[in-house]
Amino acid sequence: MDNLLWSAFSWLMTALSLAGAYIIVKVDNRKHVIGLWLWIFANTGWIIINIKAGIPAQSVLYVAYLYLTGKGLWERRGKHV
Repeated sequence: MDNLLWSAFSWLMTALSLAGAYIIVKVDNRKHVIGLWLWIFANTGWIIINIKAGIPAQSVLYVAYLYLTGKGLWERRGKHV
């Protein structure tokens, strides 16, 4: 059951990552922030998955992605183009 749960969690993180990318690229600028929030949740999930899987280098990569996404969200605050 544990493997099934982690598999489902990784598919959910994949879906969130793809949805975030789609929203950022294709949806109007006001909803761009929603894509960033999806990426924040997905990157956090990927960090957990990679730590559990024993892949520290990839965990560090997703920490960097999380930082960059958070920085992008911070820089967009109050900007409704």
